[in-house]
Amino acid sequence: MLCYGFLGMGNVGNEASLTAFLNQLRAVQPQARVWCLGMGAEDVERRHGIPARRLTTSRPGSSRVARLFARLADIPRTWWLIGRADTVVVPGMGVFETSLGGSNPFGLAYWLAVVAVGARLRRRRLLLISVGADRSRPNPATTFLFRHTLRLATYCSFRDEVSARAARKMAGTSLAVPVRPDLAFALPPPECSGPRAPGRIVVGVMRFGPRDDPSVMGQYRAKLVRAISSLVHEGASIRLVIGDVADLPLADEIADAVRSYCEVDEARVAVSHADNQNDLMAEMAGAEVVVASRYHNVIAALRVGVPVVSLGYAGKNAALLERFGLAELDQPIEEFDPDVLLRHIAEARASSRSQLRRVLAQMQESLREQELEIAPLLEST
Repeated sequence: MLCYGFLGMGNVGNEASLTAFLNQLRAVQPQARVWCLGMGAEDVERRHGIPARRLTTSRPGSSRVARLFARLADIPRTWWLIGRADTVVVPGMGVFETSLGGSNPFGLAYWLAVVAVGARLRRRRLLLISVGADRSRPNPATTFLFRHTLRLATYCSFRDEVSARAARKMAGTSLAVPVRPDLAFALPPPECSGPRAPGRIVVGVMRFGPRDDPSVMGQYRAKLVRAISSLVHEGASIRLVIGDVADLPLADEIADAVRSYCEVDEARVAVSHADNQNDLMAEMAGAEVVVASRYHNVIAALRVGVPVVSLGYAGKNAALLERFGLAELDQPIEEFDPDVLLRHIAEARASSRSQLRRVLAQMQESLREQELEIAPLLEST
């Protein structure tokens, strides 16, 4: 069995999706031989203990001509690798999202299409399980590739209604797309999480914005420093977390700025180096509130029953919070208001957690139903 996607890149959410799928697979097919095609093969092997290969023959920093030849070389290489598996699985992840640079037709859209065509011609099953989609920045070529990938899949489910609607629109057909929660909701809670600490707030930071316009990040950083400083002056202790290793330098910058302005030490404003979903959940379990932008930061908080305030970069955060009865606690990350953020945090602190537990139970039941649906498709032929 082959797991496929942008894995081994330091993105906590993508790795959480793979971990959740492997847990499920080992429960229903303990003898299954599973390996991975990802962007960072060594990292996948270290984190998940399965053999891995690079998703593409191209290397970071390659010239445009070299990348072109690599894309061409990926076709026969992928054809050969698919022949070594009976099933290809894309376990979660926002593989049909066009935000954050995902509209490039020569990136994941191209590789997914190559896999889909290869799987169909080689009579292999292609399963897209609880994946995400959006139409925020549609590109005709990307939409074309996504459309045919969706049509060629053996099974496809989406993690929310927003994704399902986007998929139907891209497919251009009455595509049957069951809605199933994100796979990360199936991960068990951490075993060693402590009790809730009064005044503790976890803030997830995110590096985003165009590389040629640093003012976007500058404004975001300044507003977050302002909001966190207000919380510290009110007596809160802050723990900054990340959702991707690329976020860590920004977290350090924000923490340094707040500590300097408020004249406090790391006991009041600290940066967590947690780089997997289990450790993130452990960080969040003792918090009164979590502020998050990355989707799987939001999931980590909800999984341990902590109210979330979202500074979202796509509709997926808003859709998830609406499901948990927290729809009013969301702002767009590009233009959020620090005063509104502080008000949302106060509202989240006062909210009931019983609704979160009830919805979480429903989502986990839905994931169990999906396990039964796909179990026959995971059997080796």
